[in-house]
Amino acid sequence: MKNAGTRRWQSGFAPGFAPALGMPVAGTPGRVRLVGVRLVVLALIGVLGLSGVGLSGCTSSIPAGSAARIHEAPSGKNGVNPGMAPHEKGDPTNRKTDQNRKPESNQASENETDMSASHADKPGEPGSKGAPVKYQVSNLADAASRAETAAALKAVLPEPDVDQFLAMVKDYNDTIQNTSLTSGFTPIAPQYDLDKIDKLWQGAKGKFIGVDCRISTFGLVKSQLKTPPAGSADAALLFQDLEAIQTGKLFNAADTQHFKQLFSRVKITKTTDVKAHAAKMASHLKAFTFPARARVVTVVINDNLDGNYLFVGHAGVLVSTRGKWLFVEKVSFQEPYQVLKFDSPQDCYRYLTDKYRDYADDGAAKPFVMENGRLVYPQ
Repeated sequence: MKNAGTRRWQSGFAPGFAPALGMPVAGTPGRVRLVGVRLVVLALIGVLGLSGVGLSGCTSSIPAGSAARIHEAPSGKNGVNPGMAPHEKGDPTNRKTDQNRKPESNQASENETDMSASHADKPGEPGSKGAPVKYQVSNLADAASRAETAAALKAVLPEPDVDQFLAMVKDYNDTIQNTSLTSGFTPIAPQYDLDKIDKLWQGAKGKFIGVDCRISTFGLVKSQLKTPPAGSADAALLFQDLEAIQTGKLFNAADTQHFKQLFSRVKITKTTDVKAHAAKMASHLKAFTFPARARVVTVVINDNLDGNYLFVGHAGVLVSTRGKWLFVEKVSFQEPYQVLKFDSPQDCYRYLTDKYRDYADDGAAKPFVMENGRLVYPQ
C-alpha cells in the first residue's frame, strides 16, 4: 500500500520509532534502515516499560503519542480494513484511510464487497486474473454471525478451543464497546475508529496488548497441530507475540514453544523468486501436521532488513460452511476480529494476495499465500 508517501511494513520493529528518536530514515518510504534499530527498540521497550502501550500486531502502525507498534503486514488498498496505512496527525507512521480507495458505492454489490485486483502491474500477476473478489465481513458482534462461525469451526476443530476463541472475541468486543463493528455479515468494509478503540482497550487492559493473527490462529488449531520435537526456533520477530502470550497467560510452556517453532522466521538466500521462497517455507512447514479439515492460511513476507528471511506476516483459519468459505482472523493486536465470507478458497487467496502485495521492500520477493504448508497463490 502506498499512501501519503509511506507504507506500513511487517518486520518486527517499528518504522517511525527511529524518527521519533532523531534517527535517520532512508530506503523505501516508511521503513527505517539502521543497523541495530531493533535492539534499540527492544532496549527502550524494556527500560521504559512501553510494551503494553498501544502495541499492535498483524496490520499495525504507530498512532500519535503511543509506543511502538510492531509486526505483521498491513491491510492493503482494497482490503477489509483500508485504515491501516499511515494516517493524518502529522506523524508519518500514523494511520490514514487510503485516499485512493474506491467509494463504497463502487465497491459493494447488493450483497457483497467488491475487492477488485487493481494493484496488478501487468496481466498474469497476482490479483490480476478473473472477476473482482467479492466477500462479506462480520466482526462477530451479533448472535447470528457468531453462531454461524461457531458451527463452522466446531465441525472441524475441538469445541473447547473454539469456545475459548469465541470467549476472547466477546471479551475484545465488549472491551471496545463494539466500536465500529458490523452487525452481522455486511458487504461494506468496516472503517475502524482506532483512536477510540485504543483508549478503551488500554484503559481496561493496561499492559496486556491482546491477541494478534498468529496467536488467534494458533489458539484455534493447536490441539490438532502436530509439532516436531522441540528444536531451535528463530523467534526474533515474535517478541511482541511472546510478550502478549506471557502477560495474558495465553499458552502453557509447551504450546508456547510450538508457537515459536511454527512461526519461526526462516533463513533464505536472496532472490525475488517466489516459488523458490515457497519451497523453502514448505520445507520448514513439512515437519508439522496440520488439521485435516481446517486450513491454516498464511501470508509470507520476505524480510530483508538485517539479512534475508521469510516470516508469517498474517495468518487465519479457513473453513467451509453452507457452500461458502469463512476466513477467520484477528486483524492485529489493536484491531477487531473479522470473519470474511468468500465463495471459494481461491477468492480468499486472491483477496490476501491483493491486500498484501505491496509489502515488499526493494530487492525482496513479493508476499505469497500458503495453506497448510503448500503454496496456493500465486501459482
